[in-house]
Amino acid sequence: GLSKNRMYWFVTQLTPPNGKDSPAGRKADALKAFQGGPEFIGTAIEATADESILRNDVFYRPAVEKWGSGRVSILGDSAHATSPATGEGGSHAILDGAGVAHALAAVADNFDDAAIVSAALREYEREAIKRTSEGIARAVGMGARLHASNPMQCLIRDMIFRFTPESTWLNRAK
Repeated sequence: GLSKNRMYWFVTQLTPPNGKDSPAGRKADALKAFQGGPEFIGTAIEATADESILRNDVFYRPAVEKWGSGRVSILGDSAHATSPATGEGGSHAILDGAGVAHALAAVADNFDDAAIVSAALREYEREAIKRTSEGIARAVGMGARLHASNPMQCLIRDMIFRFTPESTWLNRAK
C-alpha cells in the first residue's frame, strides 16, 4: 500500500499495441476484468478517480549482459525494465542504488583512477545483472500464468486466486 490509505493496483490484458479503451471507459474495463473476483478489488477500482487510471502498453525487454563501460553504468528501469506482474521493479531500483553507492564508496579514495572506478562498477553490474535477470524471468513467468490460454492452466490459476483467503491478499498489500 501507499500512504494515507492509498494503494497501487494494475490490471493486465493481452491486446494489440496502441489499443484503445472500450466505449465504457477504463474504470468499466477494469471492473469487467475483475467481475466475480473478491469484493475488495471492485471497491478499490470504484474508489479510483477515472482520470487516475492509466493505460500503458507493456513490453518485455530481455535481460542484458552489460550495463556500462568505463566510469559509466546505468541502474533502475533504464537497465532492467520489467512488467509490473511481480511488483519488483522499484525494489530492484533501490537495490541498484545501494549497490552502486557501495561499489563507489569502496573506491572513494581512488576516483581519479579510471580503471579502479570501472572495476568497481563492473562488480556492481555482475551482482545486479544476476539479481535483476532473475526478477525479469519471474515477471515473464507470472505474466505467462496471468495470461495463460490453456484451459487446465487457467482453471488452476483461477482456483488459486478464488480460494486464497481475502486476508492473504490484504496482508500482502500492507
